[in-house]
Amino acid sequence: MKKRIFWALITFLIIIISLLVYFFMGNKPLAENITWGVNFSQKQALDLSLEPKEIYIDMLDNLKVRNIKIAMHWDLIEKTQDSFDMEDFDFYMEEAKKRDAKVILAIGIKTPRWPEYHMPSWLEDLTKEEQQEDEEMDKDIGENDSKQEDVDQREADEEEKPQDAEKQEQEQKNQENLVENQENEDQQDNENQQDKPEVSVKYEEPDENLDNFEEVQEQNVSMQTQNEEDVNLSDLFD
Repeated sequence: MKKRIFWALITFLIIIISLLVYFFMGNKPLAENITWGVNFSQKQALDLSLEPKEIYIDMLDNLKVRNIKIAMHWDLIEKTQDSFDMEDFDFYMEEAKKRDAKVILAIGIKTPRWPEYHMPSWLEDLTKEEQQEDEEMDKDIGENDSKQEDVDQREADEEEKPQDAEKQEQEQKNQENLVENQENEDQQDNENQQDKPEVSVKYEEPDENLDNFEEVQEQNVSMQTQNEEDVNLSDLFD
């Protein structure tokens, strides 16, 4: 009996020590780039006898909140079947947009705050078959909206195609004009080069054994200078 108690205590201590080591001494990776935000629930503000829109504005302006998770409860959006009230939703989104705040929307049957499932009262009066029909109708509406979005996107792409074609054609013309201008400039340079007079300089080789060595050398220098001046003058008249 004593041995069982002893081993039970040993096992219990091992478990406790293991948990302490795991939670307090383990090397957990530190979180980086944490983005803090707040949850906003219109129903919670109403339950606290507060004005939701005023609280929302105070949260944006006084607390300077720029990351918000908004719960759009179904029973507030569709109080009557097939009748949607989006006024509050538009208000929250517009005020967030004015302040460059980022919004995460929670929409559907299950949204934040108790009791989590915020179903409208009229849904309880429907039979299961009617609920299924309503769900299928909503599904069809969603599919139709998705198809319409695809059609709109294709039409937008079709409108952009001619513009892209015109842009590419204009760029191609500009490129061709640049090439043509460059060819014209090269051709003009070649013509100017051909029009320049050829300069030939004939130098007399002085005979070092002659007495007029220095005189002939001075004449050669004078001829070279004169030819250079003639070339420069010809450049001015091109």
